[in-house]
Amino acid sequence: GYRNGEKLKCVAEGIDHYKRELSICRIGDVELNFEMVKEGYALSYKNEKYALVEKRAKQRKKGIWKGKFMRPEIYRAIKREREKEKNS
Repeated sequence: GYRNGEKLKCVAEGIDHYKRELSICRIGDVELNFEMVKEGYALSYKNEKYALVEKRAKQRKKGIWKGKFMRPEIYRAIKREREKEKNS
C-alpha cells in the first residue's frame, strides 16, 4: 500500500511460539503497529512499548475497548479450565 507516494515497509523482528513471523510495519515514519494499538484496533502482547498506549486506548474506550472485551489469552485460559472441569 501507499500513502502520499510512500510505500509500506515491514521488517521481521522475530518468530512467535506459533512459528508466525512478527513484523514492524511502517509507511514513512508512521509505525502502523503502534498506531493500531493506540487506536484500539490491536493488542500489545508482551510488548512494553505498546502497553501504555493500549492502556490509554482502553481508558478512552477506543476501538475494541468500546464494549466488553476479553483478552484472547484470558479467554483461552478460561476455556481450558472449563474443558478440564467438563472432562473430570
